[in-house]
Amino acid sequence: MRFADPGLLWALLLVPLLGALLAWSVLSRRRSLLALAEARILDRMVATVSTERRLLKAGLAAAALALLILALARPEWGMTLEPVSRRGVDVVLAVDVSTSMLAEDLRPSRLAKAQSEAERLADLLPGDRIGIVAFAGSAATLCPLTLDHAAARIFIDAMEPGLLSDPGTSLGLAMKQIASTFSGKERRYKAAVLFSDGEDHMGEVEAAVSEAA
Repeated sequence: MRFADPGLLWALLLVPLLGALLAWSVLSRRRSLLALAEARILDRMVATVSTERRLLKAGLAAAALALLILALARPEWGMTLEPVSRRGVDVVLAVDVSTSMLAEDLRPSRLAKAQSEAERLADLLPGDRIGIVAFAGSAATLCPLTLDHAAARIFIDAMEPGLLSDPGTSLGLAMKQIASTFSGKERRYKAAVLFSDGEDHMGEVEAAVSEAA
């Protein structure tokens, strides 16, 4: 449970003070009457007035004030769903799965290193959508833009040469596939990261990059 106006709860500090003042008033009146007559005689004279009853009323008044303050603080419980707006970055991670990525000049291999770096980058993007593209002589979107980074990591781990049937490496086709992965509704807050050994057999890279931009 929570309170919509928790600042009003400070007023609860007044409740003990009110209770003490009311109790003091009742007891003070009792002492004043005892100054006029003995307790035995006084009880007969004011038989209809009970000190205990007056103290009970004082306690009930203090409790009523406490409940009123709690009501004004507007207690809330349960769960509500509210739409929220967020602005993050859409990032497409494109990994080269051509045969040359099996070279072991980077341990354990170029591809394994690229997968590790792609996963590390995904971990640095909490709250941002990421998409996964694999490319060689052709390109394919393995995972569309998603906030589910655990699912995206599954596709990164599954990358291997032979995933795409076309041999070679085409950075141009990779860029075109990346551009198609993005939504056309929002033209900003987008980024593409390519992991490749840099060999391009098809050309047209600059034209594809300009089109994507």
